[in-house]
Amino acid sequence: MNYTSNSKIFLTASDILVKSSKYVNVTNVITFFLSLGTISFLYLHFKLRRNVRLFKKLTNNEIPVKTQYFDFLAYPVLNAMIPEFLRGSKKNWKYQENCYEPYANTKHETICLVTPFSFFLDTANPSFIKQVTSNSVDFPKPVHIYQAINVYGPNIVGTEGSEYKRHRKIAAPQFSESNNMLVHKVTNDTLLQMFASWEKTVDANSESRVKVSHNMSKLTLSVFSAAGFGKVLDWEKFEELIPKNHTTSYSTAVTNVAKNLILFVITPKFLLKSWIPLFKSVKENLDEFSLYMKDLIQEANFTLKSEKIRDSESKKNDNNLLKRFVAASEQIDLNSGEEAYKDKYMSVDELKKATPLTEAELVSDLFVLVFAGFDTTAGTLNATFTILAEHPDIQENIHKEATALFGNGLPSYDLLSSLHYTNAVIHEILRMYPPVAEIPKWSTKEQPLGPVTIPENTIITIHTMALQRSPKLWENPEKFNPARFLNEDGTFNNKMENTLTVFSKGQRACLGKQFAKVEMLFTLALISQRYTWRLPDDLDKNINIKEISQELTHKFKHTVDLMFKKRTQ
Repeated sequence: MNYTSNSKIFLTASDILVKSSKYVNVTNVITFFLSLGTISFLYLHFKLRRNVRLFKKLTNNEIPVKTQYFDFLAYPVLNAMIPEFLRGSKKNWKYQENCYEPYANTKHETICLVTPFSFFLDTANPSFIKQVTSNSVDFPKPVHIYQAINVYGPNIVGTEGSEYKRHRKIAAPQFSESNNMLVHKVTNDTLLQMFASWEKTVDANSESRVKVSHNMSKLTLSVFSAAGFGKVLDWEKFEELIPKNHTTSYSTAVTNVAKNLILFVITPKFLLKSWIPLFKSVKENLDEFSLYMKDLIQEANFTLKSEKIRDSESKKNDNNLLKRFVAASEQIDLNSGEEAYKDKYMSVDELKKATPLTEAELVSDLFVLVFAGFDTTAGTLNATFTILAEHPDIQENIHKEATALFGNGLPSYDLLSSLHYTNAVIHEILRMYPPVAEIPKWSTKEQPLGPVTIPENTIITIHTMALQRSPKLWENPEKFNPARFLNEDGTFNNKMENTLTVFSKGQRACLGKQFAKVEMLFTLALISQRYTWRLPDDLDKNINIKEISQELTHKFKHTVDLMFKKRTQ
């Protein structure tokens, strides 16, 4: 009895000791992590204060400073993913229509976000921007930021220096006049298919609701697929049959890449092998796109090897971008009869020495071309028709210009330069709602920027939307006014076009600028020739139709259906 009693007492004491030991261990762990957190915070705070002092000293305290402890919060797209209570605001100010206001009361129209490890300079200063974009040696592209976009390997967007020139040698000559003519032809053909589909519901006697965002995405994907990849899509059978070696249709694969680019970019590669459904889906989408691109590359290779392309003038205008890319990599000249390509950013010797691209590099270039050539154009066209829904007078002006030039028929390519007013409308949309949110550059050393000096390794971000809404550059910048891009005689003012930074400038300027311009101009002209449109009566009055979403590109957050009516001839 005593033995049993003593045993119980002994066991009880043992339990207490074990539990106490566990309690002490947990306490130690908590104390360790609290201490580590405190030390880390103090270290970050010390580094932050030191960087703030350094920046203010170099700039003579002439540029306002904001502070942040973590670098990733400096990027608007990633910032948007953080809960509001952590990032401190409901919406990044860079994406608001009044985005110029934070710069208005600063001496140099520039703000710097300082972190413990970096300097992020946001500017809407024209002289700063001119200096940065005209000197790619001292202010190169910050390729370390773009590493995530090299999903399939190095590409023309995510490279710099000699590697960039390899890609440029292949890509730049292919955006030629003959390809622009192909874009014109494909745009006309695709619009006729779209109109035939609309005829079933849209007529002169009544209005019909049209999903503009969906239609513009479908249109631009069709045009880019045909002129870019040689892949012709049928408007009525957009979701074509799925080939045996694929799991989705071509159109779905390309659309998934364009729509989910940010997810592809931020997903670490090791997670792509994960069983988690989200990451498994990301890998499947990437694999599908790659497989389709490789199929198209093989088709282009077969065509080039089986046909005497160089001697075939009849096929010259059928040379899509992909075929031209593959031909350039195979050193086949498709530009016979055209003026020899000259690149002011590459010497003749550099052009000769640049080695061809591999298949993986071609796929990677095609990946970024889809994003740049399809998604941005679709967003701009959607913004154009949404804005013009509130401006029937501007619709009428475009209609008059179109009918005066090509009546009730289709426009020829040589009329492109005669669409002065339509061109002004597109440029005013690009001014107020540029698809490219920001253009980053990088200061490789401590050096002057205008009248101030900036630290080494400063990320300089050209804030396109703020720059293009600056009252110092534009009269009444918040007013939608296409006439600002016209001369007194009504012709398009080319000098005004150069004030826009939406396509960037210098060596890294957008190669597909004319591709997009041809598509957008003829699309707006042909639709205005045949239809009028307005906002629906049942539109939710609580939404701002011009609100911009925080994504890699600027686009309207809300998809608004519009009421279309066919014009009476």
